[in-house]
This record gives sequence, structure tokens and C-alpha cells, in this order.
Amino acid sequence: MRSNSALLKRIKITVQAGSGIGPMRQIKWAAQDLAKNARKIPGAFKHETLSGVTRGTEKIWAKWGGFVKNAANLASSAELLALAADNQEMSGVKNGIKTLGANCGGCHKAFRVKKKRRKKMAKMKKKK
Repeated sequence: MRSNSALLKRIKITVQAGSGIGPMRQIKWAAQDLAKNARKIPGAFKHETLSGVTRGTEKIWAKWGGFVKNAANLASSAELLALAADNQEMSGVKNGIKTLGANCGGCHKAFRVKKKRRKKMAKMKKKK
């Protein structure tokens, strides 16, 4: 997940730097990597385990279909962003970034604990 955040940041920085073949290629590659990562998300949570440091919640498995759909939407939006970059369409890239961000945020709101609660949950897990 951290690599997805880094890829999205790289895309945003590249867009701010300007258009052109070089930056658009970088956006395309980053978006393709993001799509590849998004397709792996359901597999990373398949075994109903939240081992290690995570902000994921049990809602992932309670609403598995929605979780998988959100991951698929993220992959699709990343693929569309890559296509816009490949076609040198800056307006499509900017719209693609907004859609991508909305898909990331939608999943985070539904299936991730807010940062403040993470410490509290970690303490609760230690007590078990």
C-alpha cells in the first residue's frame, strides 16, 4: 500500500512539472505499476489475517465483495490514467488522478482505521 501512495505522489509531482513525452511516460509507467499493485490487493487480504502493522479492519472480510470491487475500480482507474498519459492527454491525466484518488479514498474510508485509532487498536491486540 505504501508503494501505491508513493506512485500516486510521483504522478502528481510529474504532472506539476509539466507535460511532454518524458513526463507522460513516467506517469504511464507509474499508473501501470499502480494498476498491477491494485490487482494484488485482494490476494494480500485473502486469509482473514491482519498480522503486522496495518490499518485494515475486519470490515474487509465482512464486506469482501465491496472490498474486491474497490480494488478492481482502483486498477481500472489506474489503467485509464496510463492510457491518457500514453495518448499525451493532460486533461485526461488530471481527471484520471482525481478518479484514482477518489477510488483510493473510498476504500480507505470503508476499510481502514483512522490514524488516531490505530494506536488504540494495537494496544487492544497486545492485551489478547
